[in-house]
Amino acid sequence: MKVAPGRALAALAAILLILAVSAASASAFSITSVTSAPDGSNGTLPASGATAAGAHPNLVTTINFNSDSPGTDSVRSVQIHLAPGMVAYVNHIPSCASFDTTTTTATTGCDASVVGSTSTTAATAIGNISLPGTIYRIDPPAGSAAAFGLDITGVGADVKLIATISVDPSDLGLVATLDGLPNTATVPLLGSIPIHINSITQTLNGYDPAGDASFFTNPTSCVAATTGISATSYAGVTTSGSDSYTPTDCQNEPFSSQLAISADPSTFDSTSAVSVDVRPDTTTDVPRVSSQVKNTTVVLPPGVLINSALAARLDACTDAGFNQADTSVAANCPPSSSVGTINFVSPILGSFPGTAYFGTSTPTDLLRLFLDVPLFGAHIKISAHIRPDPVTGQVTTIFDSLPQIAFSDFQLTFRGGPQSALVTPTTCGVNTASAILGPYSGGADSTPSGSFTTTGDNGAPCARTFSPSVAAAVSTTRSGASPTFTLTANRPDRTVPFKDLKVSLPPGLIGRIALPGLTQCSLAQAAAATCPASSEVGTVASVVGSGSQPPTLPGTVYLAAPKVAGDPASLAIVVPAKLGPVDAGTIVVGARLTLRSDGGLDVTSDPIPALQRGIPLAIQQLAITLDKPGFMQNPSSCGPQTISSVFDPLDGGPAAAASTSLSFTDCGSLAFAPQISASIKGTGLTKAGTHPALTTVISQKVGEGTIKTARVTLPSSLSTNTAAVLAGCSTTDYAANRCPKTSIVATASANSPLVSQPLAGPVYIVTSPGRLPTLKVQLRGPVAVDLTGSISFAKGAGGLITTFNDIPDLALTRFQLAFHNGKLGVIAVVNSVCSPTPKIAATFTGHNGRVTSQSHTIAVTGCPPVPKRTASLRFRASSGTLTVKVTRAKKEKALAAVSVALPKTLKLTKGAIAVKANGKRLKAKAIKVKGATVTVSLGAKGV
Repeated sequence: MKVAPGRALAALAAILLILAVSAASASAFSITSVTSAPDGSNGTLPASGATAAGAHPNLVTTINFNSDSPGTDSVRSVQIHLAPGMVAYVNHIPSCASFDTTTTTATTGCDASVVGSTSTTAATAIGNISLPGTIYRIDPPAGSAAAFGLDITGVGADVKLIATISVDPSDLGLVATLDGLPNTATVPLLGSIPIHINSITQTLNGYDPAGDASFFTNPTSCVAATTGISATSYAGVTTSGSDSYTPTDCQNEPFSSQLAISADPSTFDSTSAVSVDVRPDTTTDVPRVSSQVKNTTVVLPPGVLINSALAARLDACTDAGFNQADTSVAANCPPSSSVGTINFVSPILGSFPGTAYFGTSTPTDLLRLFLDVPLFGAHIKISAHIRPDPVTGQVTTIFDSLPQIAFSDFQLTFRGGPQSALVTPTTCGVNTASAILGPYSGGADSTPSGSFTTTGDNGAPCARTFSPSVAAAVSTTRSGASPTFTLTANRPDRTVPFKDLKVSLPPGLIGRIALPGLTQCSLAQAAAATCPASSEVGTVASVVGSGSQPPTLPGTVYLAAPKVAGDPASLAIVVPAKLGPVDAGTIVVGARLTLRSDGGLDVTSDPIPALQRGIPLAIQQLAITLDKPGFMQNPSSCGPQTISSVFDPLDGGPAAAASTSLSFTDCGSLAFAPQISASIKGTGLTKAGTHPALTTVISQKVGEGTIKTARVTLPSSLSTNTAAVLAGCSTTDYAANRCPKTSIVATASANSPLVSQPLAGPVYIVTSPGRLPTLKVQLRGPVAVDLTGSISFAKGAGGLITTFNDIPDLALTRFQLAFHNGKLGVIAVVNSVCSPTPKIAATFTGHNGRVTSQSHTIAVTGCPPVPKRTASLRFRASSGTLTVKVTRAKKEKALAAVSVALPKTLKLTKGAIAVKANGKRLKAKAIKVKGATVTVSLGAKGV
């Protein structure tokens, strides 16, 4: 520092004396006092004065140091820390381009860049001096947020210093650092002499009416605002001090804001980059600025939903990695946790890019955002809560306890592309977002809104189609085999999702619900997703989310108890909704199983949740694989079979049908050997004119081909009872389900390896004018099967024929018809069934095309007992003749043959045998001698 020569020579002796005294009385370097307060001299202040929150007073800060003499330790650098919320609107002021620290000439041409003034007092050898100065806004050096240039005017010379502006990581307050304060001065004739700075006063302008620009602004919250000072001496001693004031009149502090939202692209149902812009009001400036924002809640437009595909390759940033408490370091979050970008615009510091990371879930917050915006020397770190509505999915984002730092724009852009964070609404039109912004002043909230418009692709109409499809596959197409079966429902992206579906499998393609070792999960267990492994029958893969890269959620399919009484069982489809780092719980969808009367299986799902904890599932594909060994069974028939399905859309529109087909092969190798048996029971009901109980049983082994047609022929000794036929049900009454009990002529029962419960039901005889009667069999149980038996008569002397056509491809191990006896028994005896024993014949045609015929003797019980033989044999040998004498009781049947075993000592010839019965010699028709046994055939007219 240079000092002009006035009075220099005259004061030389005094200077030397002062230096000597100062050297002897030096004390430790320290700040003795700090004052920092608004100055009410600014004419743009509100009526409530210079301390009004958000007002633009001049801020006057004075730092007093210990009053030592020249040559003692003096201040070298000063840091001025403004409290959070104390704002210096640097960017409101143009930068001074002519500020040059290499010269001692006064700065010129920068009147518009003046942001304040300074006054420094110092003790020198010639006495205390006052050094006024001007503070300019200048371009900051690299690494600084802003900078001020201090032009301190001496007596005919200038000292120029630079104060850099940074951000304090501890509270994000502004810090001005001034380094290189002088501790010497150059005096003509004396040269360089020491000085000691006693005080520094800096005034930051509040408002420049000439430039119509605000600079310093009070905090907008009415809490104590502290200005902290830290000073370091040339000897390395650091000292500090502070002062504070409390803003007032917060109740009258203005507060308003704007909200903007956009989507790129803005087409409907698109994986778009969605940007949300929160803009506090910056137009309100005189006499007070709008309050700073303390908290923000943004509600996205209805229909802007979270895209579950985001989680496919997403990791989560932990709280430890984010390290919110330490704003001096960047967040240590994995790049794979990034979900968007931030643009933070400060009227003080400028524009700063930042990153939005996905944060780990907590017990209260499933979805969190970690926001990191690097500033000069600090980081804005904000933890935000994302809360989708569990019913609608509408997204609300909450930013609590924002730092007290002014910003003119805070733009958060969620990532777009195939794994976008959000999806645009599925309709075209205006989509409005709303926000609630709470001010630091404590006044009323601001509730701005913003909107964007969705359109069709390239201007096309906005319309989503509903076009689901279904596909099926089996691991083997061999008839009757047990395959792995996969059913896949598909929905193209950007089309209406399906809410539920019903799939009808072809006859014979069915699951063995009664498979040994397979249990049924209870409905309570299914709802709680705790089904035992013994009920597992397959797996499920759900492809969820929007875009071209949706993730797949794996799950398990269990056999469960019936959802509706009378059903054989149901399915419980259990899918853990683990979307990357997001555990959204477990999805459980039930499906009703019904066996159709044609032998087919219908699978009807419950409504599939559209949302899981507010996150849309948006299922693009649902693949169910039933792979439990022995569970699924192919049809017995060969050739193409159709699988049909019906889908209900999520938007409530009309249902859509879809179908696919499977073709089965190798029918000829499938075994087919059904057996028939029959029995007649009824004491006294075996002779002509009676009506016995007739039971027929058809049986098969598990794994054989099923019966398509059964043709059963009764013996000619059996026919129909006219009285029973006349008591039958008419076709009209049968169709109306009002048949009389007298028309029930039999009961039917069946066992199937597919279900654990037997089937049973009545058999009606149904008449139609001009036609032979028919038998209507109603099997009921886990499946309802209706069979029709057509009655005809065999040609010639044949018996009654009953033919069952179109029997469903349903595996049965046993099928029984038990006809009732009695007056209205439908079976009538034409000739005695006791002798000769009648036979039943059957011809079966399988669904696999094979045919087998057989005939079996009917087991008859209830015939009269056969009397014991009372005939006696007497042998007499004389004159070489052996006579066999036979005596029989009356009513005994005539003899047809007599066999006699003779001693080996007798040698007989054919003509040497005579048979007499009741004294009458019987003429032999044929005589056979074999060894010692002689058999005499008496012919049909024996005794």
